[in-house]
Amino acid sequence: ATGENQLLVTVDANIAVLNDLATNVWNGTWWTATKAQAALRTGLPHPIAYFPTRRITVVGDGYKVHSISRSEVVTNGRLILPTYLQIEHIFTTTSRIWILCSHLRGGNGAIIEWDGSTETYIEAHNAHAQFPLAGVNWKDIPIVINNKGAILEFTGTRFVPMVRNGQK
Repeated sequence: ATGENQLLVTVDANIAVLNDLATNVWNGTWWTATKAQAALRTGLPHPIAYFPTRRITVVGDGYKVHSISRSEVVTNGRLILPTYLQIEHIFTTTSRIWILCSHLRGGNGAIIEWDGSTETYIEAHNAHAQFPLAGVNWKDIPIVINNKGAILEFTGTRFVPMVRNGQK
């Protein structure tokens, strides 16, 4: 049906949507025109992920996380991180959103653990390098790789370098 099964895509300063009001039609200015939101910050990555547990889509924009509910209710700046962090990647596990952030001042980046509902994040975990590059959900365990090539796994309380057969 028209308006169902939408595809949200971030573009430089906007969020476009496929199948907004008509079947197979793109709305390239959905975020700024249709939803009347301020443009996303240009020149930055805008990672986007769907979190089924809360039925929200989250979008990274510098140090801010915006959320979009299934009924298209937008919360601009739903989660605000320290300004020295820049969101690079977002992924989810069953009960958490994991926000990978680089450190703009040269320190170690952070892996932000958030439940998708509270106004603050649960924990900012050490990324063991300035840039956490990518993360995946492996059997509900967050796995992250950083720019030093370290593969980090979540122990339930923190991220540590993965060790298999005695090797990191």
